[in-house]
Amino acid sequence: MGIGTTTPIGLLDVENPTPATPQNVIFNTGGNLGIGTTAPQAALHVAGSVTPVGYVDVYSNTLNAVPFVNRAARGTLANPQPVTTNDIIGGFTGRGYYAAAGGQPAGFSGGRGSMIVKANEPWTALAQSTKEETRTHSAKPGAVYRATIHI
Repeated sequence: MGIGTTTPIGLLDVENPTPATPQNVIFNTGGNLGIGTTAPQAALHVAGSVTPVGYVDVYSNTLNAVPFVNRAARGTLANPQPVTTNDIIGGFTGRGYYAAAGGQPAGFSGGRGSMIVKANEPWTALAQSTKEETRTHSAKPGAVYRATIHI
């Protein structure tokens, strides 16, 4: 279905009617939602040319919870299973675009800096400890752990 277009490129394609500033919202056949991109590469893919690309606004008289929550489980959506020791249950990773060099094409890096929350034990209703890791990378392969905090 197309809104603002007669040639939709996904199950739902919403386009800005101003060609000088094209902005798309795409729901593709793979189930991915793209905002500002016509080729979403994940369940939610937001692309923009200005920073910040997104905001999470919270308005409340009791600001006692984080506005963005990661949830993780082993198993499937229909049959979730408990997380276990060292499972990543939340975090953020930074990736940058690099120039071509040494015969390799330009592209986006893998994660080069991360703030990660991991399960510190197999989780039950009574045991849910976590640890936080901060990782950086150097020119050498592999992560360099800068800090691990066990709680």
